[in-house]
Order: sequence, then C-alpha cells, then structure tokens
Amino acid sequence: MHAVSIWPISISLYCIPAVIVQGNTINLKEYDRWYTPAYLWGKWIWRAPMPFGESGYVSDEMLKRFDEPVYGAYRYMEQQFAATPVGGTTDETKTT
Repeated sequence: MHAVSIWPISISLYCIPAVIVQGNTINLKEYDRWYTPAYLWGKWIWRAPMPFGESGYVSDEMLKRFDEPVYGAYRYMEQQFAATPVGGTTDETKTT
C-alpha cells in the first residue's frame, strides 16, 4: 500500500477539489491518478486541466468525454474526419 493512496480519502472529507497524481518527479512518469468528488462535481476538469509528464491529458480527456456527451460526440466526429485521406474523400472510385 502506498502512502499516496490515503490522500484521496483525506482530501475528499474536506471537499477539496484536487487531482492526486502518483508518479516520479525526476523523470515525470505518471503511474496513477485519483480525482476527488469535489473536483468532479465542480467540473474542475474544464477549469484547470492537470497535465503531468508525457501522458498529458489522457485521463482528463476521457473524463471530459464522460462528463459531457456532446463534447464526446464532437471529439468522436473530429477523429472520424481526421481519418479521411489527405487530398480526397473515402468514397472516390478507383480508375485503372
């Protein structure tokens, strides 16, 4: 059991919006991340995103998609259009 695992409980009891990150500060690797209920209820994910290391906003982005379905649909459509080949559409016919 790590010492960092007790912090979400302690901070949650005081209703503090926080993100607890377990990671290595020397090489900036993130191993785990916990969100307090006040952080989720207050929609702090939209106010103050919490980047750390190379992972950046991966878990924050997933949380945003879950929190706001319209945002999730927008991001999904954005990814679908980004998959279209450059210089054309996917429904072009081949000429040989």
